[in-house]
Amino acid sequence: MKFTKENTLQLKGIAVIFLLYHHLFNSPSMYQNFEVSFFPLTERIVNLLSWFGKNCVSFFAFLSAYGLAVSYMKLSEKKGAADGWIKRRLLKLYKGYWFVFVGAFFICSIIDRMPIKVYMKSHGIANIILDMLGLSAFLGTPSMNGAWWYMSLAVTIIIIVPVVDCLCKKIGGIATIVLTFIMPRIFGIGFQGNNSCLSFLFIVICGVIFAENDIFTKIAKWVQKRALYYKWLIFIMFLVGLYVTFKLYITCDVTVCTELNYGIVPLLWIVFAYLYVSKIPIVNTILEFIGKHSMNIFYVHIFFRKNIFYVHIFFRNNYCYNFIY
Repeated sequence: MKFTKENTLQLKGIAVIFLLYHHLFNSPSMYQNFEVSFFPLTERIVNLLSWFGKNCVSFFAFLSAYGLAVSYMKLSEKKGAADGWIKRRLLKLYKGYWFVFVGAFFICSIIDRMPIKVYMKSHGIANIILDMLGLSAFLGTPSMNGAWWYMSLAVTIIIIVPVVDCLCKKIGGIATIVLTFIMPRIFGIGFQGNNSCLSFLFIVICGVIFAENDIFTKIAKWVQKRALYYKWLIFIMFLVGLYVTFKLYITCDVTVCTELNYGIVPLLWIVFAYLYVSKIPIVNTILEFIGKHSMNIFYVHIFFRKNIFYVHIFFRNNYCYNFIY
């Protein structure tokens, strides 16, 4: 019943699959110079499914906030705990990122001089430092890897988890969510973009609330207590909900319904994956394995797509083969 580390890894595995699918087929421009077969689906369906893969960001943001909230709750009552906790979590984040950053910097310098092309147009050293700190997307400076914009969100999540924790304890989780929805509209803060930290604030707060109130366990226990026919009804309702939210995601204007597209929709898929997908033998083991390597895949997948994918893979023209490879 308890939401375990294995469950986290399984959901990360799903998020990574979404991530790769999104970055390979979300637009015809991704494969415009190649002849690709989309059998047994159509190109349009593959593009829509791939675009839905953008939810990988919401998955990662939710899971990060959830895990960080669990960690912070263990020592949040201690005086001055937040400062030390933030420093430790940032250092842990940077350790893995810097290893990949330095490796990518030198390898790409040898292959195509990418770092020089990206960073040295202006304020070269400053651009390198900001990208190393994961702040390039936040400050609008150049980055060697477009996917690394998420580092700005990861840093932001670490910093705001103690704030959200404090707010939830003082005014409650529901009131905190309502404030998140109302305040940007009161101050006229519109949609900040698909890669903006603010766009994912709603799902981050949901992650903290789920952790603080052990909501996963409560949902699982509630479903477990139902009669068999009722469990099947819940499962069918979930499937209908997944279809409806998928349709909403691809049709609703994200600039108007940010909380729906990047919050409510992925949250339903996360709960479904926890209740049902994580219980499927073999599948859960595979997802768990992928989840263990999720951060490394995230850090380097763009480099492989740009430098290896197009050269080595597209001679096999079926999109399923391309994705699996």
